[in-house]
Amino acid sequence: MVSKTERKRSKNDLMDLLFCEDTAGFVLVNEKGQELAFRQVYATIKDGTVYCILVPAEKIYSLPHDGALPFVLSKEQTLTVVQDRQLAGQIFAEYYRKVKREGE
Repeated sequence: MVSKTERKRSKNDLMDLLFCEDTAGFVLVNEKGQELAFRQVYATIKDGTVYCILVPAEKIYSLPHDGALPFVLSKEQTLTVVQDRQLAGQIFAEYYRKVKREGE
């Protein structure tokens, strides 16, 4: 998926948006050309790679109503769903630890 609004920006702009606290959300374009709106809940850098967790603004039939998806930012500045279940679990575990720390 690519960010519709970020396609023409410079290399670090999308990464900057992922780590900006004011970022409300993204409109991503999938392989079929469909636009999907997401809001961001988490971003991190792990082993030099940027990952984020996005929640769809509208229902995606393959996800529970409160579902979220982990994405990886490629060198080409596209966001792709993380397919590796173990890695996805690690990203969500980091997010849950962060939420727990902030709640204390």
